[in-house]
Amino acid sequence: MDKSSIYFPEPGEIEPLAMAFAQMMFAHAAFEAEVCQLQGAITGDPDFGEQVHNQWGAQVRPEHMAKLIDQHFGETIPEKAPIVQLLTHAKAPCDDRNLLAHGQWWRFDPNTSTIDVRGGRQRDDGCVEHNRFTVAGIHEIIEKFKNLDAELFKLRRSIADRAHHFRPLLDAAADYVQTEAPRLVKVAGATAISFALFDGVDRALGLANQQDVHGDAYQTALGYRGDTVSLTVVRLAMLLDRNPRVVSFQHIYSHLKRPDAVNLLVDRACHASPLAAALDDRIADDVRASTKRFLEAYEAIDWHNLHGRLQHFRNRGLVHLTPEQISERVSYAEIRSLVRSVTVLAECLTVFDPDGVSVRLDEIDEWSNRAKEIWDAALGRL
Repeated sequence: MDKSSIYFPEPGEIEPLAMAFAQMMFAHAAFEAEVCQLQGAITGDPDFGEQVHNQWGAQVRPEHMAKLIDQHFGETIPEKAPIVQLLTHAKAPCDDRNLLAHGQWWRFDPNTSTIDVRGGRQRDDGCVEHNRFTVAGIHEIIEKFKNLDAELFKLRRSIADRAHHFRPLLDAAADYVQTEAPRLVKVAGATAISFALFDGVDRALGLANQQDVHGDAYQTALGYRGDTVSLTVVRLAMLLDRNPRVVSFQHIYSHLKRPDAVNLLVDRACHASPLAAALDDRIADDVRASTKRFLEAYEAIDWHNLHGRLQHFRNRGLVHLTPEQISERVSYAEIRSLVRSVTVLAECLTVFDPDGVSVRLDEIDEWSNRAKEIWDAALGRL
C-alpha cells in the first residue's frame, strides 16, 4: 500500500479536483440542455427532449437523433451528418463524466494530484471499471463539452432556420391529406358500387336465354352494363390521376410516404380525440397501421402497364374523341383488381375522416348480388 496515498479522501483534501468536477458538471448540464433544445428544433416541440422516454443515453443518442431527423424532415439534410458525428464524439466525455459522478473516489495521490475513481460495474473481462483523473484531465473534459455545446448550437440554429421554411410545407401536406381524404373516400365508394352494379348485370346477362337478346329488358341491360363499366373506368382514372392540379390517391401517397407528414398526422389525430389522454397509443397505432396498409396497397398497383392502359383507354375511348384509335384496353378482371385496390386505399383513409364511411370489399359482392337478382327478375329468370 502506498503510504503517501490518501484513501477515500475528504472533499477538503482534494479541493482543486472537487472544484474542477463541479465545473465539469455545469459544462455537461449545458451540453445536455443544448441536446434537448436540438430535439425541440427538429420536432417543433420544445418539450420533446424533456420527456423521460426521449432522454437517450450517450451511447445510443447518435442513432436515435439520426432517426428523429429522418422522421421530421423526410430526407437527408446537411446538418444530419455533423450532428451524428458530434454526438458520437460526445460518448467518451459522457462516459468520463458518468464515472466521475457515480464512481467511488477511493484513492488520491498527492504527489501527482491524481484521483483514482472506481466504477460500480464489472466489465466483461472481469475487471472493475476505473480511471485516473487530474485537474488538467477534468478541464479537458470540460473543454470537450463546451466545444460540443457550441457546435451543436450552430447546427440547431441552422435546423431552426430550415424548419421555419419547411414546417409550412409540412403543415400543407398534412392539411391536404385531412381535407381531401373524405372526397376520395366518397368517390372510391361510388366507384366500387358502379363496378358492383356492372358485375351484377354482367353475370345476369351471361345466364340469360339467347332468344331474349332482342327483348327490351335484354337491350336495356346491355346499355346499363356498358354505362356502369364506363363510369367505373372514368372514376378509376380520376382517382389514380397523376395530374398535380387534381385530387387523387397519387397525391395522397406523395404525402403519406413522408415519415414527417405521418408523424404530424398522428399528433393531430391524438390531439383531436376527446379521449386523447387515455387512447394516445391506440390512436397513434391506428394511424400508422392504416398508413402502412395504404402505402402497401398503393405500391402493389401495376402503375407502369395496367395504369398506363387504363389512362389510354379512358382518354381515347371515353372522355375524348381523338383522331387516334384505341390501341390498348383493360380487361374486366383488371378493372376488378383496380376497384379492389382503390377500395382498400379509401378504407385506409377513413382514419383521417372520422365521420366518413368507406365501402368495404365484401360490400362490393353484396351490391353485385343484389343487382344480379334484380336483373335476373327483369330478364325473366326468376
